[in-house]
Amino acid sequence: MNILNTINVKKYKTFEEINEFCLNNLEYCKENKEKICKQMLKIASVEIIVKDNYCENYNQYLIQELSKKETQNEIMEFIQLHRELNKSNKDLVCKQLLIVNKYKTHTSFDFCKIYNELLILAKKFGRRPSTFNISGNIVVKMSHSLLVECRIVASSELRRFLIFNEYDIDPYSNLVSDITNDSESEIDSDTDTIKLN
Repeated sequence: MNILNTINVKKYKTFEEINEFCLNNLEYCKENKEKICKQMLKIASVEIIVKDNYCENYNQYLIQELSKKETQNEIMEFIQLHRELNKSNKDLVCKQLLIVNKYKTHTSFDFCKIYNELLILAKKFGRRPSTFNISGNIVVKMSHSLLVECRIVASSELRRFLIFNEYDIDPYSNLVSDITNDSESEIDSDTDTIKLN
């Protein structure tokens, strides 16, 4: 008899405990997704009305909680606690990161492409208060330096996004290729910056 079949996930009382368990027992968590989601809902103190589709209910809870976050640090901490959110709702995470950095959003934009490009450009400035916040995360909120850099190397999509946000920037790039096409890069920094690729 497989010992994992006898596991009672109800004994886990925090998101950290469930995350740790699932990191060590990936197969079990994949096969018992609904059971894990049900326990996550209980930990979150969400009233379970419908007795099935626990994972759908849990996903809705995560989306609602994410939309309440008002700072980049709050989003980072929330995602560290709920890593599954980044996988299933990456676009929403990117959108919320842009919103808390004071950008207007519209469904016509690829939020993760925009966020990642701003991240790449902001990272070029190195460690200084306008680039890194106190928690070591890169800040993509528009600064004079970042705008100057965008005017030089921003992709056409980022340029459209910045024009939409009423920044004075030429809609056409003088570069042969867009920055994000030059490197299908995942932001792997030595900081705690979120990876959204």
